[in-house]
Amino acid sequence: MKKLILFASIFILILNSCGSAKKDSQSHENGKIDIDTTIVGKRFSGKIILSDYLLDDKKKPLSVELLYLKNNIPQYSDTKEIFKKKTYNFDFIISDKDLKKYTSISFTKGSYDTIFPIKLLKNTNNTVKLMLRKGIILKKPVIYLYPTKKGNVLIKHTFNGKILSTYPKYVDNWELTAYPDGHMYNHKDKRTYNYLFWEGKINFPNEHYNYDNGFVVTKDDIVAFLQQKLEKIGLNNTEVNDFITYWIPELSKHEFYFIHFNINDNIDQTSFMDVTPKPDTFIRLFMEFKGFDKIDRLKNMNKQTLPTIERKGFVFVEWGGAEIRKNINLLKNI
Repeated sequence: MKKLILFASIFILILNSCGSAKKDSQSHENGKIDIDTTIVGKRFSGKIILSDYLLDDKKKPLSVELLYLKNNIPQYSDTKEIFKKKTYNFDFIISDKDLKKYTSISFTKGSYDTIFPIKLLKNTNNTVKLMLRKGIILKKPVIYLYPTKKGNVLIKHTFNGKILSTYPKYVDNWELTAYPDGHMYNHKDKRTYNYLFWEGKINFPNEHYNYDNGFVVTKDDIVAFLQQKLEKIGLNNTEVNDFITYWIPELSKHEFYFIHFNINDNIDQTSFMDVTPKPDTFIRLFMEFKGFDKIDRLKNMNKQTLPTIERKGFVFVEWGGAEIRKNINLLKNI
């Protein structure tokens, strides 16, 4: 009888323990995420602030993403998202397995971020300050392929900045079957795409912002301007429409815009595409722009001379752009 009572007591204790663990794993408070107590690792918590937010804005919820990152990683190296929630506070566990694999964690909010060494995170009371990103974001570079006949294409991309996102996901390369009408089949996820996408961040040297030519365009003339210039360079109707549809919201906030195109220069020697088989025609177009409400300083800007690229054979097209966040340096001849 004593053995039976002892067994029953142990059984009840185990049930209570499991119920408590389940309750803990499902707990959810404002500013926290669900914690699975079955994870073996270290728990970290703290708050997130923006370095230059106005005092009145500090209580706004922040849409924050936390990513594990390796130190000195090659481009497109694997990352793991562990947190994505509108919150001012964070509370999460890093598993022992991931603590061995990853060394840094990235906190991101829009144009603000910071890379934080995991070894410097405390268990509680962390304060993570997000800083405005230096450099510029290369937005929406998209790649179109037009082979003369169906065939396999391998693309390897080397970028001298930080890759923020890709679609379809880039791991070592893109392995594709491309078709003459422009659609492509991605071997890794077995899906069909009309174009490839990547986005990145880079710090250009100050010399990059020295301009001796470009265009000054009014907000009302932006669409007609882009249609004319993009077609002259060599983009087809679909590519022009895709470009304008994406960029017109960004080019409608000011009365005037300074626009400069980089064409087939590997985005000022920072982004390199190794394509096999090699295309017969490359059109890589990158637009930089800055909005103004007054343009007195730029009204005598020399107009940029744009090339016309003939599309022949296997055609590779890429377009993207970025807002200039630094002052434009005008060269002396302007």
